[in-house]
Amino acid sequence: MNLSDSLQSTNFDDLLLDNPTVIKFFLQLQHLIETAPANSNAFFQVLLILEDLCEHERIRKHLQDLRFVPLLGNVLHFEEAKENISMVLKILDKLTKNLIIDWPEFYLTTLIPFLVDSIEPQDSDNASTSCLCLSILVNLSESRPGIDILLKFCSSKELITKIKSYGFLSLKLHYLIDFFYKNTENVNQIVFAVFDEIDKAIIQNDATMCEECFKFVKEIARNALETCTETFESKLWLLLDCLKRALTDETVREVILIAGLHLFKVLIQSYDSLASFHKNLLSFALQCFQRDALLQVDALLLINALGERNIYVAEDEEDHLKSIWSKLFEWLKKDVAPNKSLAALQTLNTFVHNPKHQELILKTVSRYSLQAILEFDVEENVEKVKDERILLILAALNLMATFEAVEPQGWYGCVENELKTAEMRSVITQGFSRKNQDIFKCCLDLIRHSNFPSKEISCALYRNKESAEGQSSSIVAQYEKIVSPQRVLQKQSSQIDDLLKQFSENPGDMSESSAAVFVEYQDIYTCAKNDFYKQQIEEGKKHIAALTKLVNTLEAERRYTRSLICQYKISNEKAHNEVNKCTAVIEEREKSLAQVTSKNKDLTRRNREIEQEYEKKCVENKHSQEEMNNYVTESKGKIKELKELLKGLEEEKIKEQKKNELSQKVIDDMKKEANKRIARIQHLEEKVKEAESIKQKIHNLMNGL
Repeated sequence: MNLSDSLQSTNFDDLLLDNPTVIKFFLQLQHLIETAPANSNAFFQVLLILEDLCEHERIRKHLQDLRFVPLLGNVLHFEEAKENISMVLKILDKLTKNLIIDWPEFYLTTLIPFLVDSIEPQDSDNASTSCLCLSILVNLSESRPGIDILLKFCSSKELITKIKSYGFLSLKLHYLIDFFYKNTENVNQIVFAVFDEIDKAIIQNDATMCEECFKFVKEIARNALETCTETFESKLWLLLDCLKRALTDETVREVILIAGLHLFKVLIQSYDSLASFHKNLLSFALQCFQRDALLQVDALLLINALGERNIYVAEDEEDHLKSIWSKLFEWLKKDVAPNKSLAALQTLNTFVHNPKHQELILKTVSRYSLQAILEFDVEENVEKVKDERILLILAALNLMATFEAVEPQGWYGCVENELKTAEMRSVITQGFSRKNQDIFKCCLDLIRHSNFPSKEISCALYRNKESAEGQSSSIVAQYEKIVSPQRVLQKQSSQIDDLLKQFSENPGDMSESSAAVFVEYQDIYTCAKNDFYKQQIEEGKKHIAALTKLVNTLEAERRYTRSLICQYKISNEKAHNEVNKCTAVIEEREKSLAQVTSKNKDLTRRNREIEQEYEKKCVENKHSQEEMNNYVTESKGKIKELKELLKGLEEEKIKEQKKNELSQKVIDDMKKEANKRIARIQHLEEKVKEAESIKQKIHNLMNGL
C-alpha cells in the first residue's frame, strides 16, 4: 500500500517503472488477482489499489502493457468475485480506454460475450452495471479485432436494438460499426445525435459527458466533413454559440469550457476547411482568457493554433491581443507553472511573425527572462529531468532563434551562445532520445538553426564509438560521391522529408542512433544547400549581365512600341467616330423598321377582318342563290302549266264560241289570273338578274383585293 501511494503521488518517468521494486510490486499484484478472488477481503484491497493506480495515465498504460485486462476479464467468470464485480468493471472500464489490440486475442472471445449478455435495459435494477459493461464493450470495439469478434457473437441489428436506450454509448458503438465497415449512410444522423447529447450535457452541467462527447466529435470529424459538411459546420456554429452563452453563466463548470476550447483547437489544427470559424473562435478564446485563470492556458493554446493557421487572423482583435503580451511576460518567470510558460512561449513564437505585434512582443520579452528558463545545472542528471522541463527549455531556445531571425540586431548570437554550452547540448541530445512528439518537433525546429552543433549532438547520440564511426563515414562517403549540390538537394531533401514524416508521426520509433544519423543528414543537407546557393549566385551574375543587354534592347523596343501605340490611338479614335455614325444610322433604321412593322401588323389585322366579312357574305349569298334557284324551278313549272292551260282554253274558245256570257266571264278571269302570275314570274326574273349583278360585284371586289 505504501508503494502504491508513492506511485500515485510521484511525477515519475519510465526509469521508475524499470525499478526492480516497482516491477516486483506489479508482479505481486498480478499474482494476487489470480489467487485472491477466493479471499474476498484481500481481493477487495487489491481492487482498491488498482482503482487508484488507474487514475494515473502513465501507470494505466503500463498496466495495459502488463496484460492486466485479460487477468481481470478472466476474474469476471469466477463465482467468488461476484460481490466485487462492479469494482472489477470500473477498473476494466479505465484500463480498456485507448487499449491497443493488434490481433484477435483469446480473452476477447470470452470477455465480449459476457459483456453483451450482462447488458440489460436502462430502466432495470442493474442499469449501472449494464452501463459499465457497455462502456467496456465500446472501448474494446475501438479496435478492428474487437468489433469483428463482437459482430461474430451477435448481429449489428440485435446489438443496436439491445443498447438503444443507453444514449451516447449506443451512439458511439453504432458509429464504430459503421466506421470499420465503411458505411457512411448514418453519419448525418450520428452528427445530429451527438450534438443533441452535448446540448443535454451542457444544460445538465455534466462535465464528464461533455468531455466524452467532445472526444467523439474529434473521432467523427473527418467522416462528417467529407459526407455532411454543411450539417457538421452548422452544428459547430451552434456549439460555439452555446459555449459563448455558457461563458456568461457562472453556474457552468470551467471543465466544460476547457473541453470546448481543446475540441476547437484540435479541429483547427487538423482541418483547413474550418477557416470560417477563425475570427469567431479568436474572439471566444480571448473572452475565456479574460474570464478565469483556469481557462487561460487552454484559451492561449487555441489562440496559438489559430495563429499557426493564419497569422493575420487577429486583425479585428489587435487591441485585446496586445493587452495579453504583458500578461504572458509574467508567465515566463521560473516560479510559474510549466504549462503556462510553455503556452506563452509557443504563442509568442507564433505571433512575433505578425508585423503589427512584432515590435511590442520584442519589447515585452527580455533576454534575461528566457535565459532564466534555460538555466540548467550541468551536474544534474539530464536523464532524470522531466519531459515538461526539457520541452520548456527547447521552446525557449526556439523562441530565441525566432527573435534572432526577425530582429538580428537585438538578439544576434543569443542562440549560438546557448548552443555552445554543454548543458544545452545534453538537453537537446536527451530531447532526441525521449519518445515525445512535442519535444521531437522542438528539436526539428532547432536543427534548422545555422549554428546547430550537428556533429556534437550526433556523436552524443551514437550508442558506441564504433557504430558512430561506421555510420558517420558511410554518410560522408555517400555525400562525396554526389558532386552536384543540386543533386544533393534533390536527393537528400526527399529522404529527410521521409524521415521527418516517419518520426513526427511516431517519435517512439526513433532510436538514439537513428536520431544521430538524422542530425548528420541534416548537416550534410545544409552544407549542400549552401554550395547550391553559391552556384546560384555565380549563375545569377551571368544572368544579370545578359539581362542588362536585354534591357537595352527592350528599351528600344519600348520606344518603338510607344510610337505604335500613338498610331493605334489615332486610328482607334477615327474608328470610334465611325462607330458612332454607324450607331446613329442603325438607330434610325431600327425606328423605321419599328414603324413598318407596326403598319404591317395593322394591314394584316384589316386583311383578316375583310376575309372574315367576305366569308360571311359568301355564306349568305350561297343561301340566297339556293332559294332563288328553288323558286325559279317552281316558277318554270307553273309557267309551263299555264301555257298548256292557255292553249287548251284557246282551243275551247274556237270550239265553244257560242257559249254563254257566264263562260266568257270565267275565261276572262282566268286570263287575269294568268297575267298576274306572269307579272310575278317577270318580277322573279328581275330578282335573279339583281342577284347575278351582286355576285358579279363581289367577284370584282375580290379581284380588286
